Amino acid sequence: MKISLNDGWTLAGGIIKEELSATVPTSVYYELLRRGMIADPYFSDNERELLALMEDDYVYRKKFSIAGEDLAKPIDIVFLGIDTISEIYVNDEIVAATYNMHRRYRFRINRYLKAGENELRVVLKSPLKFMEAEAKKTSYRLMQMGATVKNYPYIRKAHAMLGWDWGPQLPDAGIWRDVYLEVIDAGRIGDVAVYQETSPDRARITVKVENELFSSCGLTARLTFQGNVVSEVKASAIAMNTVA
Repeated sequence: MKISLNDGWTLAGGIIKEELSATVPTSVYYELLRRGMIADPYFSDNERELLALMEDDYVYRKKFSIAGEDLAKPIDIVFLGIDTISEIYVNDEIVAATYNMHRRYRFRINRYLKAGENELRVVLKSPLKFMEAEAKKTSYRLMQMGATVKNYPYIRKAHAMLGWDWGPQLPDAGIWRDVYLEVIDAGRIGDVAVYQETSPDRARITVKVENELFSSCGLTARLTFQGNVVSEVKASAIAMNTVA
């Protein structure tokens, strides 16, 4: 069961004096711009002034509820996209930190939850300060183009917002794709990888499935071609994972 967490957020930090309401997908520049709190970043050289806003940290908060009976099941929080450097808290306990805009994140959060109302907090750290700190850790400098934000090679963030090629220097921060809770019953399928070996007269296909099982069950795998079952395998699976 998936529970969307896209609605009901607030945003604070930087020049924001009172918390702003927000809905995922959301970002700092977007929320400020749609309220007229900043000038059009694509007009004239406004981006130079707005770049300084990313010297600050920003905080997204949201309240959500969990039924008591669901706490006995594994519960994951899934972020399909966080931009970029963040710390994630549930009920004021840190769950994880993120450093990559270009991937999904999944965390098991049962130990942080309670029946009823819970609070989720995402602290978005300054990308400018992060890049500067990372650059100081090395004895050499990574190459970068002159029109880009200083130290941009030191962060896993979309380079188009860092002045790369045609893009402006607007290193935004936010939750840019869906976020949800997944309450898992019997289990879940994670990644699926398909490997192929071919020759002129035959092909061999190996499918590897990453899965989590929380209760023992029977499994059936079927291979179909043009709607017809050409192979079927049955197996018994033993639960190997725990809620924690």
